[in-house]
Amino acid sequence: MRYVSKNILSRVICFAFGMSLGIYQIAQGFFTGHIGVLFFGIGMVLLGVVWFLQPFVFGTSWNLILIASREASLAPKVVRTVLVFAGLGALWVGLILQYGYGV
Repeated sequence: MRYVSKNILSRVICFAFGMSLGIYQIAQGFFTGHIGVLFFGIGMVLLGVVWFLQPFVFGTSWNLILIASREASLAPKVVRTVLVFAGLGALWVGLILQYGYGV
């Protein structure tokens, strides 16, 4: 891990937010038997991992924010893209199951 110390505060805050919300939702879905909440929690955990791998960059001008974010990332673009799509897919499936079908 080459640049973990770069933007460490942003990495920790975003990772903690995604993981805490995701683990809470997974536990709630597991104990209540709601599959939609379980999927939503899995999606939040995946997004928490993505937010750790490519953190939000604060204190940079708007035209340089994509470059700074790309330089601060830890994983290859393919890994981040797959994790983002898997996380967003799990979020959507969870929302559809929870609010559309009440499962």
